Amino acid sequence: MASTAASMPFIKNLASSDRKIRTVAIETLKGFLTAKYAASSASPLTFHDAQKLWAGLFYALWMADRAPAQQRLCDELAGLPKAVKLPDTAVAAWLRAFWATMSREWTTGIDVLRMEKFMLLVRRVLNAQIAWMKEEEEARKIGLAILSQWPFNVDAEAEVEAPPSESDNDDDDTAERRPRKRSRKVAPTVHIPVGLTMHVVDIWVDEAEKLDLLKTTKTDDEPSLAKEINTLVETLAAKTTAPAVRQRTREALEDERLPWVESTAKPEEEAAVGGGGIEGQADSNDDSDNADDDWDGFND
Repeated sequence: MASTAASMPFIKNLASSDRKIRTVAIETLKGFLTAKYAASSASPLTFHDAQKLWAGLFYALWMADRAPAQQRLCDELAGLPKAVKLPDTAVAAWLRAFWATMSREWTTGIDVLRMEKFMLLVRRVLNAQIAWMKEEEEARKIGLAILSQWPFNVDAEAEVEAPPSESDNDDDDTAERRPRKRSRKVAPTVHIPVGLTMHVVDIWVDEAEKLDLLKTTKTDDEPSLAKEINTLVETLAAKTTAPAVRQRTREALEDERLPWVESTAKPEEEAAVGGGGIEGQADSNDDSDNADDDWDGFND
């Protein structure tokens, strides 16, 4: 991380608590991306180049102190592709490198005291990715492929050859002609930490709702973007071998904000809420008793 930051001096200034220094740094980064990757004559942003950039940006957020500065930095990093108008191929490389960086660092490079700000970064980048996917069909296809490859990856195991059994001890010619048996998939091809997958499963409906993807649904012949993302979650729920991921995916699939999920609340229960009587009186008393203790929670 440090070597990448040293090669791009403005990277370390992104973590500064001084707003002026941070503003200059983000503008320098935008100029760097525009000149090198967004201009018409610019070279394409490769996955390898994007990984180098994200190594430095990861370091910047890792060093950033104070919640307001961290939140602004997360917003700025997530909005960079749109701010500098990167072409779709560059956006795809940028997003793949982001998910690869988070997958690599999630369990080894992020301690418990810094986890919250990186969870916020994942939320912001996921929101920016879904917003980009809304723009055109090609971005939609690429974005779904990226989600399938990284946070919703269900192909994390590969086939390996099974050890020979006693019944396989035939002559050499027969053994060469017979195809080797293969066992269940056990060798991981891409490692996605369970915690990262669970976090994305938890937040994707929130971000889809913010982007107005859940207001209307299309016909089955033309599935909505939200429905297509939900299909990835369904596949993950069916194939994952992690009990925690299986539980979270099932909960996400039953989220009543999804237009195709029927509400489980009974009509009489809905009518009883605030409908007077003992329950209504209790709610009223609770509100009056605790009026001075209201708390709005943490700022997101």
